[in-house]
Amino acid sequence: MNRDFYREAIEISNKMEKEGLLKNSQIIRNLIENGSTGTEILMTLHFNLGNIIKERLISNRDLMGRISDLYEAIDKILK
Repeated sequence: MNRDFYREAIEISNKMEKEGLLKNSQIIRNLIENGSTGTEILMTLHFNLGNIIKERLISNRDLMGRISDLYEAIDKILK
C-alpha cells in the first residue's frame, strides 16, 4: 500500500489549526503547496515535524502520535 504523505500532512495541519497552532499549521501547508520537488517537500516536512516533536508544542496525544508516525515514515523514506 502506498502512503500519501501530503494528504496526511494536510490532515495534521487541519488538526493543528483546530488546536490553535496556526503558525505551524500554515508552515506545513506552505511547504506542501510551494515545494519544488517531492524530495524537497519531504525533507522540509521531516525537518518541521521533527521540530514540533522536539519542542513538544502539542498536548493532544492523538495528534502528537500522528505527527510522530508521519515523521518516522518520512525518515525511513529519506534514508
